[in-house]
Amino acid sequence: MSDIANELKQALLSKIDASKQPQLRWVECLSVDWDNKVMDAKGIADDLEYYDIELGAGVFDLKPIVGAICLIGIVEGEECNGFILSASEVEKIEIKANTLIEFNGGTLGSMVDIAKMVSKMNVIEQSLNSLKTALGSWVPVTGDGGAALKAVLATYISQTITPTQVGDLGNNKIKQ
Repeated sequence: MSDIANELKQALLSKIDASKQPQLRWVECLSVDWDNKVMDAKGIADDLEYYDIELGAGVFDLKPIVGAICLIGIVEGEECNGFILSASEVEKIEIKANTLIEFNGGTLGSMVDIAKMVSKMNVIEQSLNSLKTALGSWVPVTGDGGAALKAVLATYISQTITPTQVGDLGNNKIKQ
């Protein structure tokens, strides 16, 4: 084979190899199939349509809003093998199990689990209401030295409230 033919062959092969490189595309989200974690989109620069773009490739899935501008990755130049990297607007971000999310270095500890906190607050509120009821039903008795009050409060006093620990209220998968 001549030198010119070899050079041409090498140029063509390098062009083919270059097209297999990972690439990025700006697209507009046209539709989302959240159950299958894919979306369809249209290229911003060229109106090329992309189908079944994966909505996650790692620890989280993004659910973009239809019409959002998204950045997608194309694996090894295969236009039919894309995944979302970012979106201008998302409806939902789903984090995979066993993933720790950390904000601002995580120095403030875990994020509060609202359901656990409300449950704990309800215990305290019920206890205070029981105390108010007990005190409200007490009738002073002259000369008993507080025995009537002690009897009314005996049940309330015998019920202790468990002290809250940080771990009781936190979601250790999210640190702030």
